[in-house]
Amino acid sequence: MNKNPLKYYRQYKQLQLIILIILTAVFFSFFFYNPTIRTNILSSNFLSLVFGMAWFVLLISFLYLLYDFRKMELYIQQEHALKREAYLDGLTGIPNRHGFDTVFKTYQLGKNLSNLGCALLTIKNLGEINTTIGYESGDAIIKDICQLLENIGDKYGFVGRNGGNEFLAVFDNCTKETMENFHKDILFELSKLNNLETNLPKIQINFSYLLNSEAKVSNLSDLVTLTYRKAEIK
Repeated sequence: MNKNPLKYYRQYKQLQLIILIILTAVFFSFFFYNPTIRTNILSSNFLSLVFGMAWFVLLISFLYLLYDFRKMELYIQQEHALKREAYLDGLTGIPNRHGFDTVFKTYQLGKNLSNLGCALLTIKNLGEINTTIGYESGDAIIKDICQLLENIGDKYGFVGRNGGNEFLAVFDNCTKETMENFHKDILFELSKLNNLETNLPKIQINFSYLLNSEAKVSNLSDLVTLTYRKAEIK
């Protein structure tokens, strides 16, 4: 079953372009390198007309192919924009709840969850910041935290925003050491961020994690729920 029709349509158009280039090269090689054919064409009004029509058809074919490639490029850009809007958080650009749905589906396909780890990070004083100096400053802090998590999270696994001031991380082959290193990296980068942002309040975070080697659940959604519960108890 064809799961990516655009890919095969592009390959089909590329094949058309290659064939057209070969035909054009053969067509003009006969004209420029065969004096007899060239003389016959130039000396006959009918053959000159046929030659001109053939050249016109080749030119139009090239233009149509270029138009098709341009339309495909625009379609791909629109598709990427729609996916970005659907799966990435509009404020921060990192995966949102719909992005998490994709991750959940991945782990529903018989994937081994025994070494999975889930972490929850929240901005502890975001409500206070929004109240005292405004939501624009709160949004700026959320963006800073998202950039921080995106930079750090790349080497660990999936990190996304679950709405508001909540951020979830899901890591494969995760150990206690992995989570502690992740937490240390966050604190280190957060200290640098707090020192840079002199006009904003110091960002405070809560961090909690749970390993499935301890929880022993059979699906990711249960692990996320238990991570939230553990964070509430803390």
